[in-house]
Amino acid sequence: MGVYTSVAAVEVVSNSESESFEWRGEPSASVALLCRWEDRASVITDLLSGPRVHPVYDFLYAKSVKATPWSGVYNGVSGQILSYPTALLEVSYARKPDGTFSEQLSMESTMLSLPRQKFRWQDGSLLAEGEEPSRQMQMIKVSHSYDFLENIPSWTKTYVGYVNSDTVRMLDGTSCAQETLLMLPPSMTIQYDYTGTTGWQLTTNWCYNPQTWNKFWNNITQSFMELRVWNPNGGSTGGTLDNYKMYPSTTFSGKFDWEPSD
Repeated sequence: MGVYTSVAAVEVVSNSESESFEWRGEPSASVALLCRWEDRASVITDLLSGPRVHPVYDFLYAKSVKATPWSGVYNGVSGQILSYPTALLEVSYARKPDGTFSEQLSMESTMLSLPRQKFRWQDGSLLAEGEEPSRQMQMIKVSHSYDFLENIPSWTKTYVGYVNSDTVRMLDGTSCAQETLLMLPPSMTIQYDYTGTTGWQLTTNWCYNPQTWNKFWNNITQSFMELRVWNPNGGSTGGTLDNYKMYPSTTFSGKFDWEPSD
């Protein structure tokens, strides 16, 4: 029995074992195996179900197999092939996709229109509609991608529109203080492997606003400030001014991570 499979006898083609490593890149390996033609399907299934780990490098797994006839039995008169006694299997190895994680950052900006009633031209005249200035707000959009998750975490559908109640960090070291990271709608795509086993490709999206999502631009103070909203049912004197939170908050622990959990 070969070291590459356990379901049938295989032979390694001489000098066919190849390995490739890069300083910045994904490692890979390949090998050419010979087996009986009748055994090729069971060997392929054994290699790709799981999939089977490389016999030397335990971080590489069988990714693809190409099967072709290695030799054939011919009819000496007609020249037709009567049978293929041997199959050549070209096996490629790569990292297993399970748990693959990546973080992508992109700069975002939005223009905040300022109220024209608060401004005058140099000669003292009022601003006409459309002449009001705009303030650019810089933000960072963050996307986390995961491959072949068994299940979609329930919070991906629950906490869209929430901000962080705890401090979290991006992979580049950026610290996101409370209420500066807003969860945006995620995207989900179903994936299939060779055996028909399904997994999910999940991309969660976030937007980092260093001014926080629950503060708003005050044109008088030239700063971002919290708003108050009148609550007629608050307090014992007939009402209170409460902090206005446009976005509710929740902990992002287990959510804004390389390995999401429910």
